[in-house]
Amino acid sequence: HLLCPMCAIRRAAKKVRAYYEKYIHLKRENPSLKLSYAVLTVVNGEDLDERFRHIETSIRKLLQRRKDAQKAKTNPKKYGKYLDCSLHSVIGGAYSFEFKRGSGSNLWHPHCNVLMLSEQMVSVGALSREWEEITGDSKIVYVKDKSYISDTELAEKGLTREEDEKQVFVEVFKYALKYSELDFADNLEVYNRLTGRHLVGTFGAFYGLKVDEDSADDAGDEPYIELLYKYLDGEYKLQKST
Repeated sequence: HLLCPMCAIRRAAKKVRAYYEKYIHLKRENPSLKLSYAVLTVVNGEDLDERFRHIETSIRKLLQRRKDAQKAKTNPKKYGKYLDCSLHSVIGGAYSFEFKRGSGSNLWHPHCNVLMLSEQMVSVGALSREWEEITGDSKIVYVKDKSYISDTELAEKGLTREEDEKQVFVEVFKYALKYSELDFADNLEVYNRLTGRHLVGTFGAFYGLKVDEDSADDAGDEPYIELLYKYLDGEYKLQKST
């Protein structure tokens, strides 16, 4: 799935379905919960491994602060200092790392897509300040609250509310690379360097949900077209059927 777009789509679809169902269940229990989407970045760099370790460590620190802020609700004496965490009201979520080349610089540009379900809207300013404090080099963040989109806005987009919400889940659980923005050499480099790393994670109310990504599905029963290519003169060429 780290090299094949179709395999990535199938794995992502299973996660989207499972986690969206969990989201609906949590919303039924607490209709006031707000769904939002954030993007966290770090400064571009030449060393893919170093940049990945940097953003991964930073995300872990941020999520640990969120966890300690949740503990402060029942143990303020020990964890009270974490109540100012920008994610203090987030009860759960999911995240994924994404990689591409920086525009013009050709440096590696990692960022983290974060889905959040919270009791209050996450403050962009507070998250930016905390993210800079944690990373030491980055304060650029993006937060989009999906809870306040009006029916008029959805109609203009040609989307139902369910479709609009599912886009958040698709964005988080899609493949970690943008195939259209990476040539195959870069794609292969990321595969070789990051295979076995956890590029997708969950926390809080979403933690522990099991998704069997590698189980057999009904792909064998679907319609298909068989195409034969041969590698000739430095490129793949489609062969005519006989």
